[in-house]
Amino acid sequence: MTILTNNIYIQMLSFLLLCIIIIAQQKSIHSWKQIFNRLVLIAIIQHVNLGLDIVHGQLKVAIFIDKYLLLNIIYINNQMMQFIILSLSFVEIIKAAFTLQTCTGETNATLCMMKGNCEVTAYTTVTCAAITDCYRISEVQACIAATVGYITGCVPINIDYKYENVCVKSGETKVPNGLLRFRRQANITRSPDITLSETPVTILTTTTTPQKYTYQLFTLDILLASPTQLSTILDAFNHGINQLITDAVQPKFLEKAVIETFQSIRDDVTYTLTTRSDQLIKAWDLVNILFKRYESYKAYYVQNYDFINFGFSNLNRQKIVLTTKTYEIEITWTSYANNGYIYVMTLAPEQFGIISVGQLSDLIWIKTVKIDGTAQTITEVPISIKYTWIDTTLYSTTFYQIFDKEFVAAYSPGAGTAVTGCQYPITGTTYCPSFAIPATPAALDELIIFHHNPIKACNTDISSTDKPYFRLAKC
Repeated sequence: MTILTNNIYIQMLSFLLLCIIIIAQQKSIHSWKQIFNRLVLIAIIQHVNLGLDIVHGQLKVAIFIDKYLLLNIIYINNQMMQFIILSLSFVEIIKAAFTLQTCTGETNATLCMMKGNCEVTAYTTVTCAAITDCYRISEVQACIAATVGYITGCVPINIDYKYENVCVKSGETKVPNGLLRFRRQANITRSPDITLSETPVTILTTTTTPQKYTYQLFTLDILLASPTQLSTILDAFNHGINQLITDAVQPKFLEKAVIETFQSIRDDVTYTLTTRSDQLIKAWDLVNILFKRYESYKAYYVQNYDFINFGFSNLNRQKIVLTTKTYEIEITWTSYANNGYIYVMTLAPEQFGIISVGQLSDLIWIKTVKIDGTAQTITEVPISIKYTWIDTTLYSTTFYQIFDKEFVAAYSPGAGTAVTGCQYPITGTTYCPSFAIPATPAALDELIIFHHNPIKACNTDISSTDKPYFRLAKC
């Protein structure tokens, strides 16, 4: 018996409550059509899938939440409702109720991606094929070995409902932090090129009155966008920058756009090293828009989203701390030549196929700017960083390494530079003391990472069978 998450139970109970309210109001309901319309509206709000049928004058409604068949509701003579709890069995209900959709032959890219077990491998002439990475599957039946069309090497897993992941590789017990997939939100159009007000995204890239369309940007479905569509969306954000950094826009909308942009770039298999690098240039422009918005939002702000985390501070605070599940970084500065701000963002290394047999920190992006937005150098704002890892493994050495944030060339892992003075007590937290971020190679506005063992190298340590890291590293 599979145990449903608390979120599933909450959704089930809230949906049932709304159904009971409908029955209580049934005097005002005169047709099955009205009942149908109300149920569908509730289902959309509650993220519930409905199966409806009329048999011998009865309206039968099968309710599914996240692929679980939770219950049947049977309206009899439009007067009463019986709840029959059928089963919470994960495997048996899935086998009985669903069959995997066919990928081959699908010519619509959006429909291909929404199947849950398929991926687009080409967009010019759409080619739809079975997903090759377990973490990108969102149709759990694709991970059940007895299913026709089962994807070899994948097994089901239960996870927080806010994530779309339902499968991992055989032998894994959890989804790596850097491969989590956030779900699409309910306030969007399910279209990457038409907004909720039916405005084409191309208009948003050229309009002379972008303030009219500011919030329409956030209704575009970034997670269904092809690389070309995503490029156009990012152009639209850049075109509307003056409106996006005002108090009228909540930073969480921009944070969501940044997260979905990096998730889209990570999960689309059609990117090459060159096209990904070009897209990352625009993605980092969006990141800068977000941090520009922070400037008038709060003097100090930290927000965690698992594989991406944000930190912002006025330079007069002289310290900023980001804590994740596996490490903490403390960034300090004792002087600054000009008033301004510090931007910090961490990004899971798996995003670019960076893995190690030992613990890695996230990729850490740090940028300092003046009040007018122009960059400040490491000489103008000398920054130190303290790295603390949560587990108490006694690694003999800690290294740091710097990567180009746009990954113009395939990364070269190298040995990294050893951090001297790291503390390795027998018990308690292990850490590396504050050390000055180097000016050469320039660490500001690039990506710095800490690691305890060598990072795996393409072709020698990462082979084509090592999914998804071979693809993500662009080996």
